[in-house]
Amino acid sequence: MTLNEKLVAAEYRDAPIAQYQGNPLIEALPPIRSEVDTAAAMALYPDEPGDETRLSKEVRLHCIDRLLQLVQPLPIHLELESALSSLMRSGYVGRNPLAQSTWRHVYSLAVVSRRRAAFDRPRPR
Repeated sequence: MTLNEKLVAAEYRDAPIAQYQGNPLIEALPPIRSEVDTAAAMALYPDEPGDETRLSKEVRLHCIDRLLQLVQPLPIHLELESALSSLMRSGYVGRNPLAQSTWRHVYSLAVVSRRRAAFDRPRPR
């Protein structure tokens, strides 16, 4: 697999919250989902058994394994999705690559790192 096969073109959406607007890192994220949409995306229901009721007891016992695929979202799952969505977005607020403040901060970190590296370098005796 080449690098180009792994790349996906970003789709930018207008952010509904003012502090998120104009930040391409946030605007490239999927939209904020409602609880109903989140539950529908998480849910996984196995196929209905159909006429398996006519099969022998031994074979039907193997069909029970299908229930291991069942995913019924609980309120904690919905809360977790909401918390992760919020954390990602709030973490990107201060990392807007289009904001001058971001680049000032990156530059100041680079200067501090360079000074620290020079200070930590062993001195010739």
